[in-house]
Amino acid sequence: MDSNSFCTFRWTDSLVNLSRGEVRSCCKTPAFKISADELERYGSEVFDNSQYIQQRRSEMFQGIKHSDCSYCWKLEDKNIAHPRLQSENAFQFFPKDWSNHLRTPQVDNLEILLKNTCQLKCQYCNASFSSSWAKENQTQGLPSGETVTKDFQEKFTSSFWKYLSVRLETLKEINIIGGEPLIQADFFQLLDQVAEIKNKKTSPRLLISVITNLSVSEKHLFQFLQKVEELKSVIDFNLLVSMDNTGVRAEYVRFGLDWALFQKNLETVCSTGLFQTIRYVVTMSAFNISDLPALLIYYESLAVKFPNQKFNLISNLVSHPAHLSPLIVDPFVMRYFDECIDLLSQSRISDSKNQQNFSQFLVGLQKQIQQNTSTSYAAERAEFVSWVEHYDSIRQTRFLNTFPEFSAVFSSWKQ
Repeated sequence: MDSNSFCTFRWTDSLVNLSRGEVRSCCKTPAFKISADELERYGSEVFDNSQYIQQRRSEMFQGIKHSDCSYCWKLEDKNIAHPRLQSENAFQFFPKDWSNHLRTPQVDNLEILLKNTCQLKCQYCNASFSSSWAKENQTQGLPSGETVTKDFQEKFTSSFWKYLSVRLETLKEINIIGGEPLIQADFFQLLDQVAEIKNKKTSPRLLISVITNLSVSEKHLFQFLQKVEELKSVIDFNLLVSMDNTGVRAEYVRFGLDWALFQKNLETVCSTGLFQTIRYVVTMSAFNISDLPALLIYYESLAVKFPNQKFNLISNLVSHPAHLSPLIVDPFVMRYFDECIDLLSQSRISDSKNQQNFSQFLVGLQKQIQQNTSTSYAAERAEFVSWVEHYDSIRQTRFLNTFPEFSAVFSSWKQ
């Protein structure tokens, strides 16, 4: 047994993409498609105890670092905080006779992707998670995302509900991602179905966390808040707000976003008191380092305005596509990291432990970027320039007008 290759997420977490018939154990691992034969043979076991998953668990006990988990291995090699760190303390509780523990008796956290329906085209997203990206790809003659047959999807969904009905006995949390859930009718049907099952069980209360870009109409937001109010007697809710920039920069990176609407909607949800915690999901990319101080200042202003609402920060990092990763940028961004770390040492966005963890993540990232030279990541930097020039042409945007701090390095990256 080797704690350096061990991760509890392989046992405690399951992620299911209902629209594509895919399953994975962690949001950082590749999804694998379930075949009709596997669904027929294993039934609901395919969601968290398939032969593929059990093989990956076996490798972890044997000290084998499978490529599926390369996201964490790479960050670990660079001394940057990563999700697997949460598993190191849990390792000691697993029995030495691990061969009898390749099947998980209980999943604590289930993540569900219903559809890719989304009104935005975030730079680091793709057609699999955004219908707007898929539509744009179609106009460019590019792949618009894989689909499954209607017959298979119906069988897959039916098996999923049988699985969920059983797992709700012990399930602690459901995360609902997108696409943008708040504009999907299936999302509200899912909430009703889960609540109906929970009403029939004596199991502990369930926490549902919903990740959203919050750039939705007043009608959609009201429908969501009304549903949360309706179900709060049986379900607790967290809201995960996905945003990485401010103002026109946010509108550039998350194409289709209305920043003013986002601000209005965020203040609305902050004022309701319906959510245990509002979590700010900050995805670090090549686009947002220079704007992160402004985002943290904005979030602190909300903490001051809504002192009774609990907030926290969640760090994320773009690893694919590699040319949008924050790791490719020049050290000219060091001062922005310094500003953020200083802000977090004094601010009151969230509790001190959460802010310390987020600050440590930034320190690790800063140290890696500080080692970059003018020739580092040459291929990725050239691809970054090609990427923004291509989409500036398609979307009638102007990267250097929006991010003038890149003017000094943009031409050198292009060469």
